[in-house]
Amino acid sequence: GYFNLLMLTHKEKVPAQAPEDLPSSRVFRGTGLAVLNTTILNGEDNIQIHFKSSPFGSQSHGHNANNSFLLNLHGECALIQSGKRDIHGSPFHREWMWQSKSNNAILVNGKGQHSHTASAKGAITHFYTGDALDVVAGEAIDNYEDLHRWGRRILFFKPNVILIHDVLEAEEPATFQWLLHAESPFILGENNLQLETKGGQVEVDFLRPEKLTLSQSDVFDTPPHEWAKLNLKEWHFTAATEKPQDAMEFITLFRIDEADADASITEEDSKTRIELRFAADRATVVLERRGFQIQYRSIDKQWNDDHPSLDAS
Repeated sequence: GYFNLLMLTHKEKVPAQAPEDLPSSRVFRGTGLAVLNTTILNGEDNIQIHFKSSPFGSQSHGHNANNSFLLNLHGECALIQSGKRDIHGSPFHREWMWQSKSNNAILVNGKGQHSHTASAKGAITHFYTGDALDVVAGEAIDNYEDLHRWGRRILFFKPNVILIHDVLEAEEPATFQWLLHAESPFILGENNLQLETKGGQVEVDFLRPEKLTLSQSDVFDTPPHEWAKLNLKEWHFTAATEKPQDAMEFITLFRIDEADADASITEEDSKTRIELRFAADRATVVLERRGFQIQYRSIDKQWNDDHPSLDAS
């Protein structure tokens, strides 16, 4: 029984061992989670990305957070899931924390994913890990009232450059709101932002679309109970499209700790070609709606989006 299990776990001590022979990044497709790390030997040296696209949907304790991500820098939270539960099922818990608007996700016409249902499924469709590059991609199909497809690809050029590509296909012309959350205010520029955190600095450039309306707020539209005394200090960033469209792509470049990186974009038929220039390296990324290719160092790899759910989208 359970008591015997406890006895066995305490019977012999297992010697501590550094995880030097383990991969730094892992995917768990069954639950729809991926964690990308530069190192797992020391958190202070690590840049970490969490990504979720879960086949369990948002039922039970799940949040409406498919295709969302978190970013941690050197052991500290940088881009967060907003909120802290005051009590299970409270208005703040239901109307803020469960909802897509509290995540680093995307809204469609200001609305998030279907709430608390097993039918709002996600899937991790691609995963690759190596010393210089990690890749994860997910599909959120039938998660929104007005959206056929949201595919998100995250390309992590280790240790400090991230490229995110979002592909959205709506049933009819819609506006899109691209979200981030943090525990410190964002410094907004013209289609770019900066963020200073306890762990380090993040710079974000919106390469596509070129004209977005950037805004931020430190207000919760459904605040936690006062008696909980959570005293949350969080900022909520939105990059909003202006003109309704039935298809949209966001291409976003993250530079961490003042990384020396810039990007140039050219359009080739239905392809977007991005040349990334780092301090001592270059990478070429070709983005399409149903696939992408990366050429970087010894890597020359093509990923095609052939998830079964796309056949109906």
